[in-house]
Amino acid sequence: AIFSLKFCLIFLIRAEMVFAATAEKVAVAVSLPPQAWLVDRISQGRASVAVALPQGGDPHTFEPSPIQIKRLSQAAVYVTVGMEFEKNLVNAIRRLAPGMRICAADAGIAKSQGHCSEHHCSSCGGAPHIWMSPPLFAAMATNTAGALRGLLPDAEIEAGLIKTVEEIAAVELEVRRRLTKNNVRTLLSYHSSYSYFAGHYGLRAMEIEHEGKAPSARRLAQVTREARACGVKRVLADVSSPRRAAETVARELDGKAVVVDPLRRDWILMMKEIASALSGD
Repeated sequence: AIFSLKFCLIFLIRAEMVFAATAEKVAVAVSLPPQAWLVDRISQGRASVAVALPQGGDPHTFEPSPIQIKRLSQAAVYVTVGMEFEKNLVNAIRRLAPGMRICAADAGIAKSQGHCSEHHCSSCGGAPHIWMSPPLFAAMATNTAGALRGLLPDAEIEAGLIKTVEEIAAVELEVRRRLTKNNVRTLLSYHSSYSYFAGHYGLRAMEIEHEGKAPSARRLAQVTREARACGVKRVLADVSSPRRAAETVARELDGKAVVVDPLRRDWILMMKEIASALSGD
């Protein structure tokens, strides 16, 4: 009986240790919410993700507070994506945590230079909204998986990466089907955040703002005229951008301004919302 009791105690202690090790999450810091989705999926829930940009924040004007910097510096790795605010943030993190790993989710990805002045690009390295293109987002997933290596078992990371890329591919096909079904050929938005999305799906991209500035009356008239000629009825307005101009253009087109969030953490839902906004279904 004593032997049995001792055996049970040893078994329970070991089981508790295994459970604790399994339940423990690795700390990962990222710049933007869509990156957090990647880490969640690839790690299969084994990572605790700290996001630099707060919900509803504008990545082009964002400046992290000392409290945010301290929180991010406590992670095991920081995964960047090429935003302008990252330069000062990375320098601050390195001062607090010299040994912290910094990995780039945009490594090896060729970025568009067409709207560089509008995006506050990091050293003008190109327009940063690469997560809006499914193939580029899949490339980000591969880089993110690389950032997680050494923190989680390789087999788990590989399995999570394969599943994540499959999810991205499935959403890409669904969005393409909806755009094709509804004969969507033009994407009109307030901000040029959607240039990669439009480029991937072969849409003509039109923006209301010009070179990062609020549109003039002449600009609004020009955009409205061109959009009308293209048969546009939907105008995309970001949650962090002024909506009045988008609503004005939509009224002139007898259409509708639809508010979407290109920085939504749930990437799949974000892509479906954009497809729905453009398709009107």
